[in-house]
Amino acid sequence: MDRSNPQDIVARLRAEGAWSKKSLGQHFLVDRSALDDILTAADLTVKDTVIEIGPGLGVLSERLLEQAGRVIALEYDPDMVRILRQDFPNLELIEGDALQTLPAAVAGINRYLVVANIPYQITTPLLRLLLEGQIQPQPERIVLLVQKEVGVRLTAAAGKPGRGYLSVLCQLYAETEYIHTVPAASFWPPPKVDSAIITLQRRAELPLTTEEMPAFLRFVHTFFIQPRKQLKNVIAGIRRLPAAEVADRFIRLEIPLTARAQELTQEQWLRLYQEAI
Repeated sequence: MDRSNPQDIVARLRAEGAWSKKSLGQHFLVDRSALDDILTAADLTVKDTVIEIGPGLGVLSERLLEQAGRVIALEYDPDMVRILRQDFPNLELIEGDALQTLPAAVAGINRYLVVANIPYQITTPLLRLLLEGQIQPQPERIVLLVQKEVGVRLTAAAGKPGRGYLSVLCQLYAETEYIHTVPAASFWPPPKVDSAIITLQRRAELPLTTEEMPAFLRFVHTFFIQPRKQLKNVIAGIRRLPAAEVADRFIRLEIPLTARAQELTQEQWLRLYQEAI
C-alpha cells in the first residue's frame, strides 16, 4: 500500500470498513515532499524516541520507524488503531485521547521528541500540555504540522502579523520556527485551509521559575484582551497610576509610549512584568 496515494487510502479504508472521520479532523497527508520536510526538521537518529500524535494510517509513522530507535503513537480512532497494529508490529500504540494518555506515555523516558500531524482542534491544549510542565519529562523538540494560521501565530515575532498571547506563551518556553506552508491539496480529503510545518526547540534555561510562569502569563493575557489599546493606558487603568509616572517607567524600560501588546518582544514583556509586580 502506498500511504501517500489517495486511491490506495480509499481502498484500504473500504477494505477495513473504515472512513475518514471529519469529527476527528482526519486529513491524511499525501505529499511526500512535506513528509521529507517534517523529517528534516526532526533531524532524527537511531537513538531517538519519538512520540507521534494522531498517526492515522501511518504515512508518517512508516518514515519515523525507519529513522528513530523507538516510536510511540497515540491514536484515538479504533479503526486506525486496528490498521496500524496490522501493518506496523514495531510501532508502540496507545489507544485513546492524546491529551489524557500523553502523561503516561512519556513517563520514564529520559529524552524524546514529538513529531506529528495533529488534529487542528487539539493544537492549543496539546501545546500547553507539552510546554507548561504539566507532563514530565518535557519534549526536547516538537515538530508539528498545524493549521497555517495557528503556525503563523505560534511563531510570530514582535510586531509581525499574527503576534498574540499564544506567541508569547510558546516563545517563553521554546525557540519557534515556521518551516513552510503545506497547501490543502497535500491532504486527502483536503481541508478548507492550508497547513504549516513548525518547530519548537525547548529552551535550555527559562527566564522565569515554574512558580512565576502562571502569574506572568496572566499578566500578558490581560493586555491581549485589548490588543489595539496602547499598553501605557492599560497599565494606568490597572495600577491607577498617573499618566506621567507610567510614561517615565516606559522610558526607563525602553518601551515606546505608543506600544501595543503585539509589538513587544519577549524581553520587553519580562521587563514590564518585573516592573509591575
